[in-house]
Amino acid sequence: MNIRRTLIVIAAVLAVSCVRHRSSPPADRSKSASQDISSNSLKPKLGYVPDETTAIAIAKAVWTPVFGKDGVEAQKPITANLQNGVWVVQGRNPVPFPSETFVALISQDDGRILEVTAYND
Repeated sequence: MNIRRTLIVIAAVLAVSCVRHRSSPPADRSKSASQDISSNSLKPKLGYVPDETTAIAIAKAVWTPVFGKDGVEAQKPITANLQNGVWVVQGRNPVPFPSETFVALISQDDGRILEVTAYND
């Protein structure tokens, strides 16, 4: 009977310790891991799209599957202006018909494509 009680006590202690171990949040480890990642970040100070050349290259890459290579080539000259952390990349279609102008809005910080549109001049 003493052995049975001893085994029950051991099982209870193990069960309680397993529950405590599982219920302890791994937040401490994840916080330190995220701090390590952020401290070793390769993100440039001016964001992933720091200049006009990069913004135009991204816009062309996004426009090509939508409008085709010839459509993108017809948009030259393509310009990019930074407005409140968003690159406004715009083409200039010199052909009178159809006279669509392509526009792409790109986040300077992380390179997200915020909008792609085309409008008639």
